[in-house]
Amino acid sequence: MTDDDSPADATDSSTAIGETNSSHPALTLRAAGPATYKRRIDDSEYVDGVAIHHDVSVTLSRELRGPDEFREIVDLDQQGEPVVDRERIVDQLLASRNPDYSRAGPLEEWSMTVEGAAVDWKQLALALATDDGANIPVDDVGTEMAIDAVWILYELIDAGMTKAGASLAVLELVNEQDLRIDCEPFIDQLSAAEISDE
Repeated sequence: MTDDDSPADATDSSTAIGETNSSHPALTLRAAGPATYKRRIDDSEYVDGVAIHHDVSVTLSRELRGPDEFREIVDLDQQGEPVVDRERIVDQLLASRNPDYSRAGPLEEWSMTVEGAAVDWKQLALALATDDGANIPVDDVGTEMAIDAVWILYELIDAGMTKAGASLAVLELVNEQDLRIDCEPFIDQLSAAEISDE
């Protein structure tokens, strides 16, 4: 983008710095909504610049690799329910893109989703459920841990943060641990979602 450009629409993809480790589960955080882009013109040592503001629509994404990065966007409250601070996340994504961007309009105008494969959702939900940063072998997953992970995934699905990948992860946990949980809501999510997108 040059100083002469008016960024009518912008897309950004940011990944974690450093080498990628394929053994860590990974999800993709995406946020889209209205923002303001501020640029200065005629700025020199002799003349104060003038700020020009452009209203733009931006789509931002970030790879979340491993439980620690997942915990940066999802925290558990005292009841063990997942909490997502959407405002902080959007503002951090905009700041990491360019400090000249700021959120415009109400937060309700921003969409936010987290996408990923079922195996990654399952591993990260189990890590949240146990406060364990390491990969957890399926043989070591007990009924209580699996139920906690299913509850975390259910809350994220119910909040509209994700659909297909997390729903598949729930069905796998229910099947692997023989949990007595009604699977119909998760099957309905799979019917409504484009599984190929996750």
